[in-house]
Amino acid sequence: MARQKKQKKSPQALPSAPPELVEKSPAELQAELVEKYSEFLDESLIILIFGEQGFEKADKALASLAENVFAEEATGFDSSGLQGIAAIDETQDTSGASSYHTTAEDPSPPSQVASVFGNGSGSMSDSQSTPLSPDSGALDDWRAVANDLSADGTSTLTILRDAFPTVKESDIRKALKESGDDVDRASDVLLNLEHLIETGQRPKGIDAFAVDDVAAEWNQNKKNKKRDANVAWPKNSHEKRLHVNYKLAPAGFDGVYEIDDGKTPAPKRGSSKPFWDTTARERRQGDDERALYDRIVDEQSKGDNIVDLHNVPVKHGIKIALERTRYWWAHLGEDRIRKAQDHPFRIVTGIGLHSPEGYSRMYSDVERALKNEGWKFNDGYGYYDIRGKAAKERTS
Repeated sequence: MARQKKQKKSPQALPSAPPELVEKSPAELQAELVEKYSEFLDESLIILIFGEQGFEKADKALASLAENVFAEEATGFDSSGLQGIAAIDETQDTSGASSYHTTAEDPSPPSQVASVFGNGSGSMSDSQSTPLSPDSGALDDWRAVANDLSADGTSTLTILRDAFPTVKESDIRKALKESGDDVDRASDVLLNLEHLIETGQRPKGIDAFAVDDVAAEWNQNKKNKKRDANVAWPKNSHEKRLHVNYKLAPAGFDGVYEIDDGKTPAPKRGSSKPFWDTTARERRQGDDERALYDRIVDEQSKGDNIVDLHNVPVKHGIKIALERTRYWWAHLGEDRIRKAQDHPFRIVTGIGLHSPEGYSRMYSDVERALKNEGWKFNDGYGYYDIRGKAAKERTS
């Protein structure tokens, strides 16, 4: 059987657009909506709705909005809340005899101002009233009325309360108090407060005091810290400083050898890191070694003008040699140059016969240290005789 050829289905025809929409471009459609609804709505709003929804949906939405605007205008509703003042301005423009553009002898009656704010408690005399300018805005008009009132706080409070119905009376009184009863300054504060209330940005309840409480607590803690610091470290201005110009004698020879027998108390362990424990241990060990070598030098040195550095490491030997040389020079007294020539100070280092290198490092290093400090000396076989200092170093 011959295969029957399947007939392909023809694609369904898409619905054609209305002829009036096909012929017009988007710019023309937008211009048509603007021309149709610009009398009731803002042009930017019309363009925005057209760009988001298209011509047909935008036309329906704009028609609904235009009906609402037309209904509000028919009822005389004013979203600013100051429609009464605007009504007075229109009345003043139409009336010729009671116009505000008259001379000072013919001011407007104060009853009109009282009718604007809803009561007559803030009545004004003819000399205190100032006519409202029809060219200025409504807000400037009621500010001018409030500023020209007498010093009676009740009248000013009533005007501000009527102008800001969403603000509490306590807030109005506080604004007047902080501004020194200046209506302009108080109204600026109340305008900002009213904006915060309407947008929901004003803190409520305990949140309004959170920042002030934190700042007060921080300041109080700062004062307490200063007070505690003063108590912990009292300053006595009458206390004299004690100057110590001598060195303590080293410990006894037997006591020096018994230092590392475990009886010496170790540094206290607290919350410090191991680094400080190691530092304290090394410092204590260095002090113990120095005391040991000082005692060895004292045992080997025979006489006041000699120091024997045998059996002492080079580092400690150089320090001991320089310190004792300085001490000898400082205690020669008067005519020390002649005394140093007659009885020099001898430093015994040895020549290094028993050292692995075959020479004494102590001998050469002590010579270098003496030259660096400016000492005058004579070198001998394993020793140095100190005979004074160079001329530029004698003052020390």
